[in-house]
Amino acid sequence: MSDYSYFCGIDLAKNHFSLHAVDQNGKVILHKSVTRSKLLTTIANMPLMRIGVEACGGAHYWARTLNKLGHDARIMAVKYVVPYRTKGKNDLNDAVAICEAVQRPSTRFVPVKSPEQQAILSVHRPRRVVIEATGRLEMPFIFACDKAKLPYVIANPLHVKRFAGTIGRRAKNDRLDAALIAHFGEAIQPKLTQLKSENIRLMSDLVPRRNQLLSMQTMEKNRQQILPQSLASSIKPILTALKNQIAKVEEKISKLIDTCPEYQAKNEILQSMPGIGKIASASIISNVPELGFITNKQASSLIGVAPITRESGRLKGKRMIQGGRAQVRTVLCMAMMSAIQCNTVFKATYERLLAAGKPKKLAIVACMRKMVVILNSMLRDGVMWDKDSAKN
Repeated sequence: MSDYSYFCGIDLAKNHFSLHAVDQNGKVILHKSVTRSKLLTTIANMPLMRIGVEACGGAHYWARTLNKLGHDARIMAVKYVVPYRTKGKNDLNDAVAICEAVQRPSTRFVPVKSPEQQAILSVHRPRRVVIEATGRLEMPFIFACDKAKLPYVIANPLHVKRFAGTIGRRAKNDRLDAALIAHFGEAIQPKLTQLKSENIRLMSDLVPRRNQLLSMQTMEKNRQQILPQSLASSIKPILTALKNQIAKVEEKISKLIDTCPEYQAKNEILQSMPGIGKIASASIISNVPELGFITNKQASSLIGVAPITRESGRLKGKRMIQGGRAQVRTVLCMAMMSAIQCNTVFKATYERLLAAGKPKKLAIVACMRKMVVILNSMLRDGVMWDKDSAKN
């Protein structure tokens, strides 16, 4: 049980503050907004309370000030407040949610920092620069940040969009988006992004470019089949040019792997598995450099082949895969289609799942997860493919 009989949530702002206070029985004793000049007077006339505030720029100052009045001010991250917001988002409703969260024993609080601690941190704490991934348009900015030695985060746009939905933000323009991304970085504090090496960046460009050329080649071949002969003849030079460009890109990929001892060693290990070709190997090397340095569960989740549980009470929904690095997952899917034909280990697993009544796509995904686990173990231990070890 708490040592306090009264609890209060304060939604901090620049000029107006929203307050919501209750007693230990949940009875509301205060629910209003006050100006900045009247906040301390209002709190001073209240009984001693545990007061909750969301982490923000002025949270530590106000927590110290409220503690001097004899109250117990607690700072919490916004993620602990959001689940208790039951109505539309406004300042008073936020104060209600904060008041609810501060009473929960599961809520984790941020230690209140002294002015000296904040001064030291303002000098030594790295600033977090957050930018959304925008299809390579962000790269000049990223290079500039790296050159200036500024810590930065390349945020997934979907994560930012879902964060906006979580806090009830629906309006959208460039200025609001910038504020939203800043709020996302402050509240979620995503892991800092490390700039990939030049070779990895080049490989990451070559593999998608090959896929783009293959897509264009497929479209031209389809047009060649349905267009009149007089028009179809114009497609042949295009197909020839695409074929030559694909060959050049593949040659660049091979040369890049051969010129880097680390990539060459990884490539030999990966291609020792029947079903993994040079393109699948290059895609793994460029897009999943973590493979071999993480656990099997982390590898499966990273690529997006780990089933996501959907259970609530008595409901047990079908598990599904979602998220992860889609480009690698697509390449591995194609590799698995080959592996179930030429690799006895995956062929046996696939046939066993089909015999058990599993759908074909589910069986393919299960085999892909097994492939990821085996590849991760092979790279971690630096060993070649061994079908006897893979069966275990």
